[in-house]
Amino acid sequence: MKANRKKPPVPDPIVEAHRREAMKRGDGDTQPATASSALPARTRAVPQPTPRPAENGKMKEPVLSQERTRRHATPLSVPTQADPGKAGSEISMIRASELVPERLEYVWNGRIARGKLTIVAGDPGLGKSLLAARLAAIVSRGSAWTPDEEQAVKGSVIMVTTEDDLQDTVRPRLEAAGADLDAVHLLAGLDLTQDQDALEQEIRRLADVRLMIIDPITSCLGRTNINGAADVRAIMTSLSRFAARTGTAIVAITHLNKNGSGRAMARTVGSHAFVAVARAAYVLTKDPDDPGRRLLLPFKNNLGADNQSCAFRIEEVALGVGTAPRLVPDPEPVIITADEALTNPRTNPSGQSALEQAKEFLREFLSAGPRAALAVQAAAATVGIRGISLQRAKKALGIQSSKSAMDGGWQWMLPADTKMINCSEDDQHNPMSTFDADDHLRSAALVETTSSRGDHQ
Repeated sequence: MKANRKKPPVPDPIVEAHRREAMKRGDGDTQPATASSALPARTRAVPQPTPRPAENGKMKEPVLSQERTRRHATPLSVPTQADPGKAGSEISMIRASELVPERLEYVWNGRIARGKLTIVAGDPGLGKSLLAARLAAIVSRGSAWTPDEEQAVKGSVIMVTTEDDLQDTVRPRLEAAGADLDAVHLLAGLDLTQDQDALEQEIRRLADVRLMIIDPITSCLGRTNINGAADVRAIMTSLSRFAARTGTAIVAITHLNKNGSGRAMARTVGSHAFVAVARAAYVLTKDPDDPGRRLLLPFKNNLGADNQSCAFRIEEVALGVGTAPRLVPDPEPVIITADEALTNPRTNPSGQSALEQAKEFLREFLSAGPRAALAVQAAAATVGIRGISLQRAKKALGIQSSKSAMDGGWQWMLPADTKMINCSEDDQHNPMSTFDADDHLRSAALVETTSSRGDHQ
């Protein structure tokens, strides 16, 4: 029986050439390289270490000499995706010095910027759609929110609305707000997962679109899960880039979730990615102290100051087909934040508003006569009445402040008590008084109205 002999390995010609070259340098392996030991064409042959003599029948681990180790310590060239001819991703960078700085342009000064995405959130029925009509009127007419604000640059507006009827609701509200109806273009529906290309072509055709309002954004996302952070972020990022490409200010209107408390940042419905991608975000809510007053409060602004709060009221306007509501700016300053407006209780257990509760407290607390202002404020705080509510109630009731003496503290008193004090001081005669005959001017000077004094009075 013939013994099976293994065929000698076939030397690999490329690696064999490396071996012969190494032998000339005196550091190569004398064994021919086989196909099974072939290395990539771009690598240099690495010599195999020589086995050490056996001790106790066992071979020691082979080692390389220091010289041979040093000589081959240089990293080998390894093919990568960045090599020419290889498929892979590409990145593009630019030096900051090569960029030309640009000034932000606003369609509503300090609040809504062109080329950016803005979120407006609020409970149903508070006036979000009226705000949309007001914004459309400002841009389409090139007007201003209030007479003392800078006028907007006139341009076209696209309004996407899926909840209100275009003929009997949207159009009358636009007319009541004073919009240029020829410059407002309406869409009854939109799918941002499919329609962005067609929408961009339409914006290019119109050429002067400066504002697009989507009401509500959650109805324009196709089958997207609004609670899925990755899906929402992808669409909102795409929409943000769309705004930048077209130079359009996009206002996305949405609802608040059912969580009755918590920071405003966590109150928008769906994923937090809605707010995260937007450059500015506002909440529309009732004034806790005045239910007839609406507040637009910022809770995020990556482009500027986040103190651009404003207030307005709703009024009815007579039109040819009936009446329609519109927003009217309220000039009274807003000093409450979005977090405070959403977390503070709007009513007490009896159902009173914060303002009515404060007015009732002042009537009762001051019924026995003038009281020290600090005592009034301290007592109000113990029953949960905030300082702003107390000041508004003071103004509404006509409560006045006066000095108890030239070096005494301020007192609060009901209007009837003020008249009694004035009459009493006018009737008194003190020959040692430094005011003498002008003593009545002192009492008049010491009685101040609420509008001319701060919280400490």
